[in-house]
Amino acid sequence: MKDFITSAFNIEPHRIESFHSLKEDDSLNFYITLIKDPQDCPVCGAASIFYGTRKKMIKHPTVSSLNGN
Repeated sequence: MKDFITSAFNIEPHRIESFHSLKEDDSLNFYITLIKDPQDCPVCGAASIFYGTRKKMIKHPTVSSLNGN
């Protein structure tokens, strides 16, 4: 399943710090933590790190048929 997720989200596998999935009722939740990656600000050039989280709902036939294992 991890291969499907890295492909679907276009994430390089080496960038993933942790990954797990949880089936709840009719939904399958994926929890992905990426390794911190410092970036330079495109405006001022200062180093910055993004600590945000995002929640997205994906309706995809392949994801719908997965059992969370």
